[in-house]
Amino acid sequence: MITAQLLLLCCVLVAGQSVAIPRGLSKEAAHRYTPTINESSFTCLDGSRTIPFDAVNDDFCDCADGSDEPGTSACPNSRFHCQNEHYIAADIPSSRVNDGVCDYECCDGSDEYDGTIECIDFCFEMAEQENESMSVAQKATEEGLTVKREYLAKKKAEDAQRLLDIAALEPEVAHLKKIMDGYWEITNQLEEKERAIKSEYENSPASEKTASAESGEIETSDTPEEPIPVPPEVLAAKKAAQDARAVYNTHFNAYSAKYTQLETIQNSLKMDLGFDGGLGVLLNQCLEHHTHEYTYKLCFFDTASQKGKDQFLETSLGTWNGFTGKDLTGFSGKNLKYTEGGFINGLGCWQGPQRSVRVSFECGAKNEIVSFSEPNKCEYAARVTTPGLCESDEDVANRWSHKAAGEDAKEVSQDHVKEHGRDGTHESAFGFENEHDEL
Repeated sequence: MITAQLLLLCCVLVAGQSVAIPRGLSKEAAHRYTPTINESSFTCLDGSRTIPFDAVNDDFCDCADGSDEPGTSACPNSRFHCQNEHYIAADIPSSRVNDGVCDYECCDGSDEYDGTIECIDFCFEMAEQENESMSVAQKATEEGLTVKREYLAKKKAEDAQRLLDIAALEPEVAHLKKIMDGYWEITNQLEEKERAIKSEYENSPASEKTASAESGEIETSDTPEEPIPVPPEVLAAKKAAQDARAVYNTHFNAYSAKYTQLETIQNSLKMDLGFDGGLGVLLNQCLEHHTHEYTYKLCFFDTASQKGKDQFLETSLGTWNGFTGKDLTGFSGKNLKYTEGGFINGLGCWQGPQRSVRVSFECGAKNEIVSFSEPNKCEYAARVTTPGLCESDEDVANRWSHKAAGEDAKEVSQDHVKEHGRDGTHESAFGFENEHDEL
């Protein structure tokens, strides 16, 4: 039986008296194990039974939930709390208490208190290492923030220019479409006229005679005869229709080029580039990771591939599928959407799935693939650092404080669109709506 002296962790004052607190408890949970002057019993935390207080940590499991043995290994479902002063507190399974092994999680050695083995307290050293790692991470964050802010300043100016370009292109595209539609109507009319004249000619006696001669239904002399000429009006109608079609095609190509230019600019403004657009630092970036056998390449917002050292062609690992992290705001207050993303639908494996890459993102001083692995057959995992995910405490606070304002602004924007009769995509105004637009 472990002595009561070994089982006691500390003492607190209750009603002016010093009261022992059982070992293996956090300071926050200690009040549940503090007997009052008039009460010398303990009720299991699950309420299943009440036992004498001196039965707590007596190395015998009385409570079904193991709450009476926080400092021993008597209850298999209990947890032992390591205070780990100067470092981070931790909980370990009670089965590891006094098992003759110094657990790494208990850097203060408190899990081995019966004297069987002496555990060195290395919490201070752990804290120093943690501080050093935090300093390195902080430096990377600061460098990443500098890169990100420079990018955002540049992006702001570029987006302003894009809006000006859109404002200039919209009326131009509308004008070109109007002209194109006009020539389409003219072309339709001339082609219909050509068909009518051609039909009239084909049903005429002269046309039938020509057709009979060509088929051998009437005798012809060996002397070559002059071919029966096609009436000028048929040739004229055909040429007029061809000329109109050529003019229409010219205007169609001009419209298509400007429409594509407009659509490209609009789509660039719609891209999901993070909370503040900072993940745009990955735009047009292809990052590579080299191993002894392969070179892996991730081109963000586009495609992923791999190439063997002796291969000439790349193998597709998929196309960009967007950011796929979870929004846990309701549970933890964190929105992790932009911490994960991926590429899907790559080249299929032999007797396996289509290749894919799951990417985890974290703040870093530069865009870099820091690790690349294949946890399952043809299912790859990459860890990427990027300045685009770096945020200062002020950035985070501003993001959350402006969230409601952003929702209000979105509603105002939608009201503005409704008022002006636009849906914001311009596709209804300039899209390929008529059948001739698909030619």
